[in-house]
Amino acid sequence: MSSASYGSRPDLLPRFMVRSTVNPAGSDRPIGWGSANDAITLLSEAESNEIESATVRKFPRSSRGEIVWEEVNAALILERGQVDRESLTAAIASHANVSGRLVIFWDSRVVPTVSIDKALAIGHLAEILDSFPEFKVLAVEDATLFECTFDDELTVCRIIGS
Repeated sequence: MSSASYGSRPDLLPRFMVRSTVNPAGSDRPIGWGSANDAITLLSEAESNEIESATVRKFPRSSRGEIVWEEVNAALILERGQVDRESLTAAIASHANVSGRLVIFWDSRVVPTVSIDKALAIGHLAEILDSFPEFKVLAVEDATLFECTFDDELTVCRIIGS
């Protein structure tokens, strides 16, 4: 796996999400990475692409990968504002069910997409926000997308037909 390939840098994930493992003798890498517990799943590239194609890629995007919200039907946008731990927590609580899973797409493809229990993610939002300035969170059961940008902006929208 090259350094630029999907999921090649799980070590960049927030520490609560991953643990290091010792690979079997003869492996090309002595140390590997796995999810820290059963509430977290590191998605394969195929799984990530499938979910992203059915949701995030439905929206027009800039060359930087951010969604171009001015080109999105305004009726789908639920909320816009500045992002910090409190605003992201409030937005998730307001627009997503109490239970369920969140899928986090990072700004970089070398960091694997993560599926995580919503309650666990909410308890660690400060670490998530500190790890990457740009990411998208999908509330799977609610078909709701939360985009956090490098400019500290949060946009929440519904995904139709997902």
